[in-house]
Amino acid sequence: MDTRSGYRWVERPIERQAAVLVVRAALLMAEMCQQIGDVAGVYWATAKGLLAIPGHDELLAIRMRTHADLGDMSAVRAEWDAYCRLLAADDWNGAEPSPKLVELWRRLNGFSVAR
Repeated sequence: MDTRSGYRWVERPIERQAAVLVVRAALLMAEMCQQIGDVAGVYWATAKGLLAIPGHDELLAIRMRTHADLGDMSAVRAEWDAYCRLLAADDWNGAEPSPKLVELWRRLNGFSVAR
């Protein structure tokens, strides 16, 4: 277990496959919930996926966009801050945020995104 971040990276192939399967199911469930306007379902599904792979950028992007669509920018900020804390606690990825999430963060906050 990684004592800094409080979770253990999956180590065996079967564990990795299971984690990926959970995330895929969470993404599908979140998409279906979005289509029918079930906001609570979106948050539930993405939360379950994030238990399997904390900091998963697609799951976090869904949560951030959903908060923004509801006009809850403080919740967008809370998601971003939690993500940054996770990165700071886990130096596996060099503590650098996903470029896709950085772009989304900037767009949601009204910053222009250079391409």
